[in-house]
Amino acid sequence: YSVDFIDFFVFFFVQAEDGIRDSPVTGVQTCALPILLNSVAAMKSTQSFYIIFFNDQPIPMPARSLQPARPPQQRLYLEWMARMRANGTTDPLSSMHMALRLRPDVIYFLTDGNFNFKTALALSRIRQPRSVIHTITFGEREAEPLMKSLAVANRGVYRFIP
Repeated sequence: YSVDFIDFFVFFFVQAEDGIRDSPVTGVQTCALPILLNSVAAMKSTQSFYIIFFNDQPIPMPARSLQPARPPQQRLYLEWMARMRANGTTDPLSSMHMALRLRPDVIYFLTDGNFNFKTALALSRIRQPRSVIHTITFGEREAEPLMKSLAVANRGVYRFIP
């Protein structure tokens, strides 16, 4: 599975699995890594990208802005992504706000959607005119109504990957 790009500025927003301290990425990230690798590798050099993992706080790639999808940048940030380690709980709100401040044309929000009620409520209220938000949920369908609603409210598409 990969993401088809028609937008110029692309942003990936990926849940970092909780409970992972000194081990390679697993769970949601295991599902997301092939999507990110394939998608970023398939981008045209006229496009730009940025990746933020999240747990209870943002884990942005080490760049201040969207990066051009040229081989050196792609390689550098995909290598960073492959080294990612994560821990903590799942709260994407500050990461979503960080993503929106970068003003990408499109955001791909990859998660298992396992959020507490307060976080889910805040996500359900996001309506903004700039970035299209596509949502991709892995594993469980519990968050499907929330993730579909977030995508539709922001001109995006929802996908589920078992």
